[in-house]
Amino acid sequence: YELRNQFCKNSSSPKAITTIKNGGAEVAVFKGFFDFLSFLVLCPTEQIVKWVFCILNSLSFIEKSFAVLEQYQSIHLLLDNNSAGNNSTSSVLKRNGKYVDESSLYDHYKDLNDWIVTMGKGQQKQGVRFKL
Repeated sequence: YELRNQFCKNSSSPKAITTIKNGGAEVAVFKGFFDFLSFLVLCPTEQIVKWVFCILNSLSFIEKSFAVLEQYQSIHLLLDNNSAGNNSTSSVLKRNGKYVDESSLYDHYKDLNDWIVTMGKGQQKQGVRFKL
């Protein structure tokens, strides 16, 4: 469980990785649940069944996620555009060619959810196309 607002972020222990298996061959990896929900807003309903979803709930779980992730042929990283997210992405990309950095989809924004919230306020981001 998590309680969040503009002033605090609290969660119950223990935290763990959340995996939603739809029988797909590709995995979309998110740091947090709000980014996952943002992805669902962007993704056409008929496309959702092609995906397996992995929500880390913390970047500290990235190492633990490899046992699940590497079962799939393609792993799409939608991690945060900050130093921790970029460092994790860079490190993971060195593992093998299955990993794909998708953070350029929301370049100049903190994360996928931040991009959607900003777009919802009527601001336009030129050149962005959600192609996953």
